[in-house]
Amino acid sequence: METSLRTFLDLYRKNYGDKNKTLKELGFTHKEFNFWFYTNQEFGEECNEIEKMRNNQIEDEIYQILYEDFIQLQEDGFEYKDCVRVTGIDPLENDKKISGTTRYQYSKPSNFWDKYKLKLNSNDPEEKINYEIEYRKKLLFLKESRFNKNQLIKDKRKKKLEEFRNKLRVQDPQNKIFKSTDEVIDWEIEKIIKRTEKNIKILEERIKKQKILVLERKKSDELKQFEYSKLLEEKERGKIEKLRDIEIKKIQKSKLNEENRKNREIVKHTIYKSGLERRNELKIERENLKNQLKTEKYLSRLELKTNSTNIKTEGLNLFNKLKVGVLKKTIPVEILNKVKKSNEFGTKLFDINNKIVFQKCSSCDEYKGKDHFHRKGKNDLVSYCIECTRKRMGLDPKGGRRGESYKGKVIKKYNKNGNETHRRCTSCDEFYPTNDFRYKYRTSSVCKNCYVKLPNNHLSKPGEYNSVNIKVRWFDPNSFEVTHKRCNLCEKKKKREDFTMRTKSTDGLSIRCRSCDKEVRDQKK
Repeated sequence: METSLRTFLDLYRKNYGDKNKTLKELGFTHKEFNFWFYTNQEFGEECNEIEKMRNNQIEDEIYQILYEDFIQLQEDGFEYKDCVRVTGIDPLENDKKISGTTRYQYSKPSNFWDKYKLKLNSNDPEEKINYEIEYRKKLLFLKESRFNKNQLIKDKRKKKLEEFRNKLRVQDPQNKIFKSTDEVIDWEIEKIIKRTEKNIKILEERIKKQKILVLERKKSDELKQFEYSKLLEEKERGKIEKLRDIEIKKIQKSKLNEENRKNREIVKHTIYKSGLERRNELKIERENLKNQLKTEKYLSRLELKTNSTNIKTEGLNLFNKLKVGVLKKTIPVEILNKVKKSNEFGTKLFDINNKIVFQKCSSCDEYKGKDHFHRKGKNDLVSYCIECTRKRMGLDPKGGRRGESYKGKVIKKYNKNGNETHRRCTSCDEFYPTNDFRYKYRTSSVCKNCYVKLPNNHLSKPGEYNSVNIKVRWFDPNSFEVTHKRCNLCEKKKKREDFTMRTKSTDGLSIRCRSCDKEVRDQKK
C-alpha cells in the first residue's frame, strides 16, 4: 500500500499537479484518492504541498506572460500608465507579491499560448489597445476555467449536444424539429409535464411514508410515556411508604418523650412540694429567733446606756486630768509649742491652720510626725505608720521590693538591674525561672511541671472533665493524647477509633461515636 502511494505522489509531481491525468495513468478512482487523502495524514499533507506548488506555478506563468506583453508595449512606444491599464500589472509593485518559492523553473509549453494569441500588425494605438483587452480577457477566462471544473464539464456537454444535432441535420435535414420552433416548444413542454407528473407521484409516496412514520412515532411515544408514568407512580408510592414509616417512627418517639417528660414533671413537683414545706418550717423558726434576738439586744442596750451615762458623768473630770498628764509626758516640748489643738482622744495634734503635725500609730502606740504616715485625702493621714503597714503587707519594715517576701518567706529573686529572674512555686516550694510560670495569659503561682500534673489543665489534659465534673476524656500519661472518650448520646466509654475526626474540637474528635452519628443522619433523611 505504501509503495502505491509513493508512486502516485512521484507521478503527481511530474505531472505538475494534474490529478486526473495521474489517476488515469495509474488506474485509480477518485473514491480511492479521497480515502487515502482523509485517512493518511502524511499523504494529505504532501498532496496539499503539490497543489500549492501548482497554483504558484500558474500565477508565475501568467505574471511572466503579462510582463513580456508589458515590455513589448513599452518598446512599441506606449506610455507607462497605458501599459499598466492594458496589462493590469505594475512591475514596481507586483515584484514583491510574487511567491518566488516555486521548486520548478518556468518552462513554457509548446504551442499552448499561441492558440489564444491574435496576430495583428497595425500601427494604430487604439486597435492595439482593443487587441490587448481581448487578449487579457481570454487569459483570465483560461485561468478561471482551470479552477472551475463545473464550467469545463458544461462546455463538454454543450459540444456533445452540438455534434449530435449536426448528425441529425445531416441524416434528416427536413425534420420538423429543425424547421419550426413551435413544435420544438411543444415537445419540450410534454417532457416537462411528464417530469412533473413523476415528481408529483414521488412526492405523494413520500407524504404517505411520512404519515405512516408519524403514526408509528406517536404510538412509540405514547408507549414510552405510559411506561414512564408507571415508573413515576412506583417511585411516588415508594416515597409515600418511606414517609409513612418515618412519620410513624417520629410519632412513637414523640410519645416516649412526652411520657418521660410527664414523669420528670411529676418527680419535680413532688420534690418541690417537700422543699416548700421544709422551707416554710425553717422560715418560721428563723422569724422566732430574730424576734428573740431583737428583744435581748434592746434590753442589753438599755442597760449599757444607763451604765455609760453614769460612768461618763463620774469620770469626765478624771479623764481630763489624765489627758493633760499623758500629753506632757509623751509629746516633746518642741512639738507642744507648735500644737494648738487636739482631738477628743488625743491621737491627732493640729496647728493653727488645722493641719495634722503629730499623730499616734494604732499598732505600735507611738506618737510620730506626719512624715511617718501615708496620706489619706487632702488633710487626713492613715492610722498606721509606714513601718507597721509594711509588716501587715508581708514586707520588710526597713526596706525591700513589694511582693519579694510573703509571711516572712522570700518568694521572688532579682538581679543587679532589678529585674525578676526566679520565683518560688506554691506547690513544690522550689525556685524556677519566671518563664516557667508564664504558660497562661497571665503569670501563675504554680510552675509548669506541677500544673501539667493537675487534672483538667489546658496544656496536657484539656477538657478532661465537663461542666458537671463528669470525666469525658482519658489521656495517655506519656504522650498526653486522647485514648478513650465518652459519647454524648449513648454515654459510653469508647476507643479513639470509634469516633470520626473533627478539627474544630479540642481533641480533634467528634462529639458522637460513629454508630450514634449514623442514626442521627438516618433520622434526618
